[in-house]
Amino acid sequence: MLEAQNITVKIGAKLIVDDVSMMASPGEVVAICGPNGAGKSTLLRVLSGELKPTSGQVKIQGKPLEEWNSKTLATQRALLHQNSLLSFPFSVREVVALGRFPYDEDRDHDEVVQSCLERVDMMTMADRVYTTLSGGEKQRVQLARVLAQLMSQDSDHKVLLLDEPTSALDLPHQDATLAIAADFARTHRYAVAVVLHDLNLASSWADRILFLSEGRLSASGSPHQVMTPEIIQAIYGLDTHIIHHPDSGRPLVLVRRSDFNRQPDEHHQQAEQTD
Repeated sequence: MLEAQNITVKIGAKLIVDDVSMMASPGEVVAICGPNGAGKSTLLRVLSGELKPTSGQVKIQGKPLEEWNSKTLATQRALLHQNSLLSFPFSVREVVALGRFPYDEDRDHDEVVQSCLERVDMMTMADRVYTTLSGGEKQRVQLARVLAQLMSQDSDHKVLLLDEPTSALDLPHQDATLAIAADFARTHRYAVAVVLHDLNLASSWADRILFLSEGRLSASGSPHQVMTPEIIQAIYGLDTHIIHHPDSGRPLVLVRRSDFNRQPDEHHQQAEQTD
């Protein structure tokens, strides 16, 4: 279980995260959503232990982060950053293998690396130089790395933290990435927290959604509870329609369009009339 209690982060005089509490239980995918500057990525860094909060406490499996041995903690939680700054000419396989660093005796090294590459559909590029990949391909390799970091003999009940993991991905790989996260939550009882900007992806894959606004927790609940026109208007200032997916029944968000925002063919017809 991942639990954050009354997390506050200040940088100078600026309040980035303001008294936020949250929880992600084993087997649960929690999406953290909100406008730019709402404090989402900062909160995720606090959850991972990368950033120490000004006040408040984070616990994993009921144990405060500061009481964990750093190497042991690295086998229990992994954070996928939004951007990777890796610039060394490592192969894709070598980058994924970096995730195995916390394990002193790693008899399953090659098997785990291969399995994780296959999960993200990058096995055919295993020998490519990482720096030659596209942004989306790099993102998939980094996902494989954090999965490799968590895979062990006791691979259940771990914490997977993902910061905008779909930002550079095409449509099929956006869905595939969140399907992988949901599968690890279901089969290995991972507690998954993922920062997402796309509300429809959040609604499709998350068990719960947290909305942050100006550093504060504005709404929390299942997609059906929080994906409402009133909540979205309060947080984003947008007028929306909420419809439901024909297969899953989950809510989908459509932004209301003004009368002047006509279909492209209407604009084309008007242009022909004025020629």
